[in-house]
Amino acid sequence: MSAVPLPAQSPSSTGTVSGRVTNALTGRTLNNARVTVPSVNKVAFTNEYGEFVISGVPAGEATLQVFFTGLDTKEVSVTVEPGQTSSTTVVLSSAARAGTDADGETIMLDAFAVEATEQDGAAIAVNEQRFSSNLKTVIAADAFGDVTEGNPGEFLKYLPGVSVDYVAADVRTVSVRGFGAEFTSVNVDGNRMASAASSGASRTFEFEQVSMNNVARIEVVKVPTPSMPADSLGGSVNLISKNAFERDSREIKYRAYLSLNSEDLSFSKSPGPNVEESRKIRPGFDISYAEPFSSTFGIVANALRSDQFNEQHRSRNTWQTSGGNATPANPYLRTYTLQDGPKETLRQSFGVNADWKITDHGVLSFGYQWNDYDSFFGNRNLNINAGSNATDFSGDHTNGRSGAGEVTGGSSFRNKFGTTNHASLDFKYFGPDLRLEAGGFYSYASNKYRDIDNGYFSGVNTRRRSLTVSYDDIQDYQPGAISVRNSAGQEIDWTQQSTFNLRSVRSQQFDSWDEFTGGHVDVTKTFTGMAVPLELKAGLASRVQERDLIRRQDDYDYLGPDGVAESADDSAAPFVDTVYAGQDPHFGFPSPQWIDPGLVYQHFVANPSYFRPNVNNWQNRVQNDYRLKETINSAYLQGQMKFLDNRLAVLGGVRFEDTQVDGIGFRYDARAIYDANGNLITSDPYQQRRLQYQRRAQTASSSYDGFYPSVHFTYNIAENLLLRAAYARTLGRPEFDNILPGTVIEPDDNPVAGEPGGDITVRNTGLQPYQGDNYDLSVEYYFKPAGVLSLGVFQKNIDGFFGSVVKLVDQADLAAYNLDPQYLGYRLETTTNAGDAKVTGWEFNYMQQLVFLPGILQDFSVFANGTFLNLDGGVTADWSGFIEKTGNFGFSYTGEKFTGMVKWNYRGEQFRSFQTFAPGAAEYYDDRLYLDLNAEYKFSKRFAIFANARNVLNTPQELLRYGPDTPAYASTYQLEEFGVQFAVGVKGTF
Repeated sequence: MSAVPLPAQSPSSTGTVSGRVTNALTGRTLNNARVTVPSVNKVAFTNEYGEFVISGVPAGEATLQVFFTGLDTKEVSVTVEPGQTSSTTVVLSSAARAGTDADGETIMLDAFAVEATEQDGAAIAVNEQRFSSNLKTVIAADAFGDVTEGNPGEFLKYLPGVSVDYVAADVRTVSVRGFGAEFTSVNVDGNRMASAASSGASRTFEFEQVSMNNVARIEVVKVPTPSMPADSLGGSVNLISKNAFERDSREIKYRAYLSLNSEDLSFSKSPGPNVEESRKIRPGFDISYAEPFSSTFGIVANALRSDQFNEQHRSRNTWQTSGGNATPANPYLRTYTLQDGPKETLRQSFGVNADWKITDHGVLSFGYQWNDYDSFFGNRNLNINAGSNATDFSGDHTNGRSGAGEVTGGSSFRNKFGTTNHASLDFKYFGPDLRLEAGGFYSYASNKYRDIDNGYFSGVNTRRRSLTVSYDDIQDYQPGAISVRNSAGQEIDWTQQSTFNLRSVRSQQFDSWDEFTGGHVDVTKTFTGMAVPLELKAGLASRVQERDLIRRQDDYDYLGPDGVAESADDSAAPFVDTVYAGQDPHFGFPSPQWIDPGLVYQHFVANPSYFRPNVNNWQNRVQNDYRLKETINSAYLQGQMKFLDNRLAVLGGVRFEDTQVDGIGFRYDARAIYDANGNLITSDPYQQRRLQYQRRAQTASSSYDGFYPSVHFTYNIAENLLLRAAYARTLGRPEFDNILPGTVIEPDDNPVAGEPGGDITVRNTGLQPYQGDNYDLSVEYYFKPAGVLSLGVFQKNIDGFFGSVVKLVDQADLAAYNLDPQYLGYRLETTTNAGDAKVTGWEFNYMQQLVFLPGILQDFSVFANGTFLNLDGGVTADWSGFIEKTGNFGFSYTGEKFTGMVKWNYRGEQFRSFQTFAPGAAEYYDDRLYLDLNAEYKFSKRFAIFANARNVLNTPQELLRYGPDTPAYASTYQLEEFGVQFAVGVKGTF
């Protein structure tokens, strides 16, 4: 079937139809509602304000067909005047959730109006996906129930193809289709959001400093169009802000709740997480206010405060694979670590969005959000070490050598906090055949760690030596019994740190900030007078990112008043924490004594001469002190045409991106401690480090550019059945810590003839990005009223995959890494573009309201999705962070008064890193299945009670370490439990 030319229409015989489409149940405007003029086969879709414009409509009476998923199709008649614009408002409803009055007019039933939000969320998601020109998932912010702490990651984890990474009990990062989080960009209304990445030199976006309360819906793009940034190997996340024009009247939504953990259910104060007592059941709230003051101006304001406490318990087995009779196939349990790490997290946010229709077709939008994150974690640990060269052991017991063991205590007390400010100003013009969008944005995020500024050390280490350690009844993640004897053969209580010596202390105070500035202009022109309608879009964009990072780490050895380390007068007894005492360590062991880092810091202030600074303090600072600037300029051209009576849509084009990176890092000069005559300038090791490691003394620049084409096909096999095919060229930029300048050279003090003279670790400032060819094919079937079943396959062919390389320095390396000829033959370790890799996979997504079932079963909805990958790369390919299997499933019930949701989230095994304890050994996060629950009972639209629970079964997070020969009993390295997190409260809408 070929395209048929339309009859020519003179301008005097045609007019324009414009209008607005809303949902009768919720009052919300509908984005992406399809508006058709059947007589001339013209189709338009509403914008984010529910508005549409169709030009070239023959004068006279015209019939419009308006469709939105989950609502009934409606036909309206409009009188079109020649050369004029006729306006109409279309209100869509659903017969299944409405009735009629005595005159036959549709009315909304109150009971259904109360539940409209839940139904609306599913319909928006399905409708956005259905009419998208590319492959993406769009979900309304209320689709999976309440996210009371405000972390969008807890919402995103249920989307197909998305996996999340936890740090302790908090979602910190997300990945799409298995790729590491550094390859997943996060945007707000299409603009990149800043993230200081926990004071790290990483591209990873962390969700700690962004709030779900500002979000209307989230879209996850799997395959970009030319109008989108090309740095989305796996995909990208876009947080779409709320706007006032989504409603036709004032709306105030509120929630007030208590947050509590299953292990601390008392309203009274109790010890922790710091060295004072605090309440563990804590209040929180969020509120959203939307006010369309008129048809031309509206505002949305949102605020949130979430104060949450959770436990963090860790148990760790470290197995020894060498020494004595130990081998990789027959290891012994050397070290057991018991950790108690309570944490408190305060999140606050405020956001405002204002929309002003300055003309009939022009909207000026301003958005601003402030997010604040403040957490404290008080990690306390004991490490029982059986020592080296054990000879009496098996899989279930270890008897360490006499006097070879020790018990050490440690801590990690730190306050992590930061803010994010994000602002944007955009203008959008929606004409009959022309659309113009232009705007700019600014985003700034900071991150800080503090300890001594707050009166405590982050780390305090204690030790008791010359012990004999035995483990019995060894299980996957802990021994059943631990026996520790002193040199006299007497059993001692290994949990009592008052018998230990104070050994060392550490301060870690970090400062970093991340800043984005950028702007864009996009023009879309529709040519309607052609046989085949054509839409052309072109645009320019520029984005500048700057990152500044200072990491101050200072270590001190404790010498005490006699100046001798770990002598009799170095007892840790004066520093025992008397408040955080008697706390259950969770794994069946007696309550340990813990050290108070605040008392130790007071001792340091009073007696600084008792503490000897570590010789490497300056080196540690300089190696983690950076500044960088990355500028990305881009341009694109894309076109879209529709064939076969609008059943086949083809969108294609090309994007050009130019990247310039300028970095400042440290310079290492081993010869800086010698004068021109080769004489040693100083013998002081502290001064030698200062001379050799020069702060921010080396600069590096790199640049690259490329063209990134893409093409997307969408074919409507039937009204509810779509076939999609797509190709896109994308890139994945290297991590900053790989390309910032920095070289560490460690000469061998006792070189052996024929062996390397030392080791060199160098950052490859010339590292190029991944380049990926992405192929996608999917079929989608849409259920009535709002549901979808999709199945897709995809393949990503990657050029220049990153990999670690260890080799001997040759002449080419001297030039490439700016090395002195004296280092010829040293052992070199760096990161290179190691070769090609391929990721193939398939994905399914199912979501449906069970309206076809009888009775109460009609009020149920079900969902399930999964993504499955196959990774194929060379021996140097670095698959760190990839997850090959992810999935979600669950069901919900939406009744007249009660709403409930049961959700499972599955996260497959994740490769972390290679390990050196045995050939071919690696570290993995084990797969896990989390169960979350939501429940709500509505007394009225204005008042309801709700409760939710996260990880109801308290499924632990397990870290595995194993190689080809590792026995099953030695594969579990670490287990962490965090308790079940609950929230209970009230909510409503005015």
